[in-house]
Amino acid sequence: MMLANPGGLWALLLIPLIILLYVLRTQRRRVTISSVRLWRGLGEELEARRNWRPPRPNWLLALQLLVVTVGSLALARPTLLQSPGGTHLVVVLDASASMGSTDVVPHRFAEAQRLALGQLATLGPNDHATVIRASASAQVLAQAVSATEARAAVEQTHLGEAPGDLRTALLLANAAAELPAGAPRIVVYSDGAYPTPVLPSEPVAPVEFVPIGRRADNVAVTALALRRPPSGGPVQGFARVANFGTDPAQVPARVLVDGLPREIRTLDLAPGHEATVTFTVPPGARSAAVQLDVRDLLSADNRAEARTPGSSERPVTVVSAQPDLLTRALQALPGVRVATVRPEDYASAPLAPVVVFDSYLPAMLPDADVIALNPPPGGPFAVRSTATSPVVLGYDATSPLLDAIEPAALQFGRLTQLEPPPWLTPVLWTTDGPAVLEGTHEGRRVIVLAFDPRASNLPRLRAFPLLLANALDWLGWDDYGGTVQAGQPVRLPAHTAGRIDQPGGLQALPAGAVAYASTERVGRYVVPAARDGEPPAAEFRVSLLAPGESQLAPRAQPALAGAGPLTTAAAPALALTGGLLLGLLALSLLEWYWWAKRS
Repeated sequence: MMLANPGGLWALLLIPLIILLYVLRTQRRRVTISSVRLWRGLGEELEARRNWRPPRPNWLLALQLLVVTVGSLALARPTLLQSPGGTHLVVVLDASASMGSTDVVPHRFAEAQRLALGQLATLGPNDHATVIRASASAQVLAQAVSATEARAAVEQTHLGEAPGDLRTALLLANAAAELPAGAPRIVVYSDGAYPTPVLPSEPVAPVEFVPIGRRADNVAVTALALRRPPSGGPVQGFARVANFGTDPAQVPARVLVDGLPREIRTLDLAPGHEATVTFTVPPGARSAAVQLDVRDLLSADNRAEARTPGSSERPVTVVSAQPDLLTRALQALPGVRVATVRPEDYASAPLAPVVVFDSYLPAMLPDADVIALNPPPGGPFAVRSTATSPVVLGYDATSPLLDAIEPAALQFGRLTQLEPPPWLTPVLWTTDGPAVLEGTHEGRRVIVLAFDPRASNLPRLRAFPLLLANALDWLGWDDYGGTVQAGQPVRLPAHTAGRIDQPGGLQALPAGAVAYASTERVGRYVVPAARDGEPPAAEFRVSLLAPGESQLAPRAQPALAGAGPLTTAAAPALALTGGLLLGLLALSLLEWYWWAKRS
């Protein structure tokens, strides 16, 4: 038996209280007599003795004690337990890109679904099943449910086009095997196109790998990069094409610019060899792709596409009454174009994607990434006071803001003591509070330098331009360009339209989303601007670019022995609370009837 609320047993303390009341209560019985003269002077003695005399057994006391006992048990919510019995089948479906290979008709993933459905069909009414999908991320589709519900989950899931995270899927399966749902057994349906899964400890239940796939004939684009030369000139493209099959392959490779063919090359690839394709992207082009015109087992890796890198100019707006120091430091960085704005002109000035505020902050941050230096009172950050000559106490050595910087060498004349909001994280802190903070708020990235550079030794150090360069890199210029590997999260710009147009159709974005991780389909992704008629806020291309997924040769994985027979915990069988409440009602009615009968 298990008690869901053991605290309900405290009600049993009413039992001694009831008994005490019966002890203290005088027991009187009416008797008709001719005279009470003989009992005069004996009343007090008899009454005192009677007050402390143990209560005589009677049905009314027994019923009241039963009411308290049953009521306290009902409050404790007891539950009878029984051994679960049956089998708990944990199904792991590999939904990675390589499972789209067509050496098994229609593809490997459909074959895995068919085998899993056949295994689920053997379960009985006392058995349970858990279904886990392993694609770019592992996901539990159904947990400890009936075979019918598990079959529906298997039928409704779909194939991805990204590398699979089987290790996390096995960790989830290991956790599911510990549920009190029967004797566990884990079965993985996969082609083995992944590194050998390594569990952090011995699996709870035996793990069986069912191999899917037969052949390995496949060529793939395994890498694509577009680079703008530092000295200027047209963008250069580099692609790598590999033959993962066992036979030589003659592969036509087309270079497309903005979707239009630019050139075609024929690549002669020996088994296990690769070739490099270089090309030039004409000025003004927005994207470039390499397409292999070949019929092989996997189509997801026959094309890779990327956006051309943007202009080398990086616009920055500096809002300051004394912008000379910051302007010189920013213009010393490659490709940075600085525009200055005085604080009194800020409300009507056009702003760049990055705004640097120097000793000034508006009441609300703009729709841009922000670097705030020496924030004054009255802005969006609460300022307590100002400290003089603070000493560096510690810093986050993993923060990219401090890359190649020695924080111990920094000296601050004054420090603005802030009460930072929860979304700001200190990166460098002093004896008087944080000096450098970073965070993301409502889609914008914010860096706060809580000191005036002019009142520090920072301008005299090489760390000043390095800190600004690290800040601009952390703010993430050109995050929406280049090549995105399937399954890789992509940063989103601030204040988008709340949706994204992806290969599977439109998908809603939660308010304030700063990243998008559902990129397990190859193709073009477009984030519309917040206002109609404006150019897209972001646009990126997702390609597979995973040699491990393109290598389709089936790889059998050895079975993993479980930790041995499990002592499975008992499962709830029958809750007794309802019956106890009915019994409590019956006893209460009986006690009332008995009391009414006696009175």
